[in-house]
Amino acid sequence: MKIFEVLGLPVKSQRSDGRRLTPTLGSRQIYKILDLATVSPSKKDARFVTVKWKPTSKNILRQKGVYIWMHPDFGIFYVGIASRDNLNQRWGSHLFKLLGRTPDWYVKAGFYTKQWREFAEKFLEKGFSKMDVNSVSKDLEKVRVAFYPIEMPEGLTPEEYKKGLEDLEDRIVQRWNPRAQGKYSKDRPSVTRNV
Repeated sequence: MKIFEVLGLPVKSQRSDGRRLTPTLGSRQIYKILDLATVSPSKKDARFVTVKWKPTSKNILRQKGVYIWMHPDFGIFYVGIASRDNLNQRWGSHLFKLLGRTPDWYVKAGFYTKQWREFAEKFLEKGFSKMDVNSVSKDLEKVRVAFYPIEMPEGLTPEEYKKGLEDLEDRIVQRWNPRAQGKYSKDRPSVTRNV
């Protein structure tokens, strides 16, 4: 099954030889984030959190594809890609941002965007960990990540593979306009609710 058939989004990437890229969508997998990781206050500095990935999440974190962060109260709030086996780094980063517990260097480097900060504020207003960092897992109980493994046609360079995923991510973001996304526009409808 092609990704554009499922999401109604054609893939616009093309190889230099003019052949169209048609990524193949694997079966959607939905995970509770706390089934994959333990999130707790950092022992070094209680203002921050530590993410420890459970041994059972090892194979999941090595996949490539498109992922969607969601919560029953907010709907879909972020869409991202993994073009190499770096989901542990990416999802860990999203947890820091969602909980508003990012290191100063992270903010200065521009990794904690205005859109993420604003969404995190709304998320935490309804939660517990804003006042008590020991309650972070309580705030994350309902957070789910839908993951779609993507298989690109054979013979693509890593750059072409990444470009294909980026194009797909851009099309999803344009259509859904998730609130924590850097390209979020308040002037367009969004799949994110209650913010």
